[in-house]
Parts: sequence; C-alpha cells; structure tokens
Amino acid sequence: MDTLDYLLEIGLTLLLTLIIEMSAAFLLKVRDKYDFVNIFFINGVTNPLVNLAYVMIVTLFSLEQGAIYRYIVVLILEIIVWFVEYRFYFKTLKNLKIHPALFSFILNAASFIIGLFIL
Repeated sequence: MDTLDYLLEIGLTLLLTLIIEMSAAFLLKVRDKYDFVNIFFINGVTNPLVNLAYVMIVTLFSLEQGAIYRYIVVLILEIIVWFVEYRFYFKTLKNLKIHPALFSFILNAASFIIGLFIL
C-alpha cells in the first residue's frame, strides 16, 4: 500500500467514525453545538493516531494478517481510546444524560462494530 492509499484509508475511517459517533451522540440526546464540536475534535485526534499506531505496531512486529496478536493490539488500542475519550468527555461535555464512561463506550462500540460491517 502506498502513502496516498494509506492516507485515503485513514481519511475514510475518520469520516465514517465521525458520522457514526456523531449520529450515536445525537441518538443519546446530545444537542449542544459545543458538545458536538468536542466529540468531533477528540475523534479527529484519536482516530488517526490509533490507525497510525496500529500500522506501526503491526509493521514493527511483523504481525501476519489474521494473527491473534493483531486482535490483541486492536483491543488494547480500543481500550486506550475509550479511556482517553472518556476523560476528555468528562472534562468537556456539559449536557450528557449518561455517565461519560458509558457514553464513550457506546460511541466507540458503535463505530467499531458498524465499521467492521462497512469496511
């Protein structure tokens, strides 16, 4: 995969993540523009970073396609993203109807599961 293909893939995954997580936030009764901007911002940071980290780890350790270690890497990265986003939401979102940890879990689970079916 060349650099342009990789950048397009990162852009596509970011776009899908934003659409899915913003939609999930709306379904969870987020209506404040400030809250949507914060959700947009944190996903704009964490999504490309987690994709980059995944590729770097898989490349560095030469993990073969389908290897169980790839799934372990994904799980660890998803837990890190969940925690970082939960802390960010805890500090910045003002009008949540549910706990920020659960909110972050629902958004990330939605984008992960739907992403599996789309990509």
